[in-house]
Amino acid sequence: SVGDLYPCGVTKPYKLYKEMEDKLSLRIHFYPELLSFTSEEIAEYRKNYSSDMLQFAGLKNLIDGVLTVYTAWMLEPYANNPETSGFPAVPVEQVREKMLEAISQGINLRIHTIGDKAVRYVLDIFEEAEQKYGRLDRRHNMEHIEYIDPDDIPRFARLGIVANMHFRHCTFYIDEAVKYLGKVREKYCFNWKSILETGATIGTGSDFPVVGLDPMQGVYAGVTRCRDDGYPDGGWLPEQRLSLSEVLRAYTYGG
Repeated sequence: SVGDLYPCGVTKPYKLYKEMEDKLSLRIHFYPELLSFTSEEIAEYRKNYSSDMLQFAGLKNLIDGVLTVYTAWMLEPYANNPETSGFPAVPVEQVREKMLEAISQGINLRIHTIGDKAVRYVLDIFEEAEQKYGRLDRRHNMEHIEYIDPDDIPRFARLGIVANMHFRHCTFYIDEAVKYLGKVREKYCFNWKSILETGATIGTGSDFPVVGLDPMQGVYAGVTRCRDDGYPDGGWLPEQRLSLSEVLRAYTYGG
């Protein structure tokens, strides 16, 4: 199966998928953009895209950028650029309003969060939604979670939010994260094991085209926390490595 998540900058491909539906050889689950959705669009998606091979699965949006260009939204300033703590990439109050609206309609959400302030902001919205609507039988996801404040680690399990974390991404930061975060904060990067041990579900996938589609590269990174050449010996922050069975569960059940 593949997940088609918010194909920004291109024409929505869903009608083309529909035309190909009887020829598909893999399942497509798609997530249009959150901030512009209407109830009428959702009704159409639910009516016309609900087969075994082609499904409307929810809505997707990002809330911040990435660590290495200072656009990940952080609680504290960057160690090597103390003038900034990053910033949200979209109007955060609009994100909150549309998330609550979608949740009230029983729609699954996937929200890109990389910095610790972005993670906390979105968790706060999911918590607010639970207080408003109760615990709904949904499969909400937060994407990436590359850096997290330790106080927020237990909240995924408590709120029933899937931590959708992409194992090979950590290999980009092995010698880089400490520059941006400093030594103390570095240990809260890609905290797969810590989140899993709270009882939360971890999901994963390729995040193509950021990395390739070959899942074995992700499996290797998840088990070793090493680059493809085996660096560093023993893995980066090795206490966060996962077992092979935990990685395979993230790719299958978690996904």
